[in-house]
Amino acid sequence: MDNTRLSYLIANPTSEIDDIEIINIYRQKCVVCRKPTMIIHEIHPRSLCITWRKWINRVLLCPECHNNAHKHGTISSKDYLIVYRNQRLGEYWDIWLTM
Repeated sequence: MDNTRLSYLIANPTSEIDDIEIINIYRQKCVVCRKPTMIIHEIHPRSLCITWRKWINRVLLCPECHNNAHKHGTISSKDYLIVYRNQRLGEYWDIWLTM
């Protein structure tokens, strides 16, 4: 992912992007445990969020972390997924989001 595209996404967190870009943003790694994965999870689920496809709402989770997120439910998993998302974006791209 080039810096121009990333700068655009940072300035437009509600942009909808394709799955390949999500996978590239998180370097094909689970945001929680960093295992290789290609499972895209929505922090705010499709059933509760009209704009669920915005890139800021989508993260990568390995099968185990994905199952845990669903097992603990949307409300309780949302907060920790946002923290992990922000940590990984900071590590990978030196960007820190407040959303």
